[in-house]
Amino acid sequence: MLSIPIRLSVVVAAASMFVVLALLLIARRRKSRVLGTSALVEDSPLASSQTNSTAQIDDLDLDEDSNRSNAVQIQILTELAEISRISDNLSKTSRSPDIRQNGRKILGAAENARRLIQNESLLKHPEHAPKFKPLIVNFPVFVSTLAKKWAFIIRSEQVTFTCHLDEHIPASLYVDPEILIRVLDSLLSNSQALTEKGRIHMHITGKEISKFNWDLNIIIADTGHGIRQSFKERFRNNDLQSHPEGPEELNIVAVRDLSRKINGEVDIKSVEGRGTEVTIKLKVRSAMDVHSTDVVETNGILMGKRVLIIEDDISSQEVLETFLRPEGCAIDAILDGDKAMETLEAKTYDLILMDVRMDGMDGIKTTQMIRNSGKPFSKVPIIAVTADVNPDTNAKCMVAGANLFLNKPIGAKALFNGIQFVMDLESADAQKTAAE
Repeated sequence: MLSIPIRLSVVVAAASMFVVLALLLIARRRKSRVLGTSALVEDSPLASSQTNSTAQIDDLDLDEDSNRSNAVQIQILTELAEISRISDNLSKTSRSPDIRQNGRKILGAAENARRLIQNESLLKHPEHAPKFKPLIVNFPVFVSTLAKKWAFIIRSEQVTFTCHLDEHIPASLYVDPEILIRVLDSLLSNSQALTEKGRIHMHITGKEISKFNWDLNIIIADTGHGIRQSFKERFRNNDLQSHPEGPEELNIVAVRDLSRKINGEVDIKSVEGRGTEVTIKLKVRSAMDVHSTDVVETNGILMGKRVLIIEDDISSQEVLETFLRPEGCAIDAILDGDKAMETLEAKTYDLILMDVRMDGMDGIKTTQMIRNSGKPFSKVPIIAVTADVNPDTNAKCMVAGANLFLNKPIGAKALFNGIQFVMDLESADAQKTAAE
């Protein structure tokens, strides 16, 4: 068995080789036709409250001309994942401070290279970018997990990492954890690459705009050598028709594109030789906790009824079930629209609560499919429920055939008022049909 110093030397050599390969691949982006790697998504710290440094490599959509480039890319990502795993283990278990420090450096380099490959693919193939999919997130846990990960990677005698989270921000927010973690990882990766000495700081504050609606202000600041003035001017003028030059600029453009998918805007301030400050402004909604005081008088409108919940976020399912369970109705829940037809064929339902943003078949397409089926269940009332407050989404839901559109976070009163509304509509339609 190789001794730890020899193993570390092997790891260092392998890390250097594959990081160089990754950067060469990016530099040759105009000569290759590499398809997007949006499927290469790391585990969200929200889902597990743990940091996983290993890349998740899923199937890529290959075409004939890009097989070779994708094979190289997959190999690089696979090796980077293994490098991350070994260096992470060495940085935590070695008795030698030098080995632990070098392990952290290798881990950071591997993570940065992986991030560059993902962001390069995003810019070349924006159609493969992840879709906006808000979930109920324990935000302090999210921030703490991210901060611990980067404090571990960045930690050195020359650079200090600090983090501040405004305590007034609600603990539970509707955010897209997959996209947000990619945004913040990219910016912190940039700061690490730009900063040889000094400090990297993440500062998160919030302001309540109205009930449930918040503006988040996320700042990633460093004391590194800064971004080129010409790039900043082009970025602010949205003049980035050509590819950005250098990995840091590539990451910032990718962050801008990803942030727009989650109702965010990005601004950059930088002085060459003195540091960079990137600000992300996000519009989010707080997720109301369920209390007994949320229970309202419902007049038994659901007694003996059967309700189908189509919602891919387990926490949101549980919120709806908490409201519905005391009403004497039978409740079934499925995680995606792909199973909707099979479920509706098997049982008779009186109401469908439909999430709009879902993996696979989304709520709008599922609603259209139900309405166009010609089956008896095609007339079941459908209430669309989503954290997406875009008026266009509301309109698309109604055109697809939803009877009502409700925004998350949803309270008991709003839910049962909506149910009463659609039930009254159904009753009126039934009476009209009988009269005719």
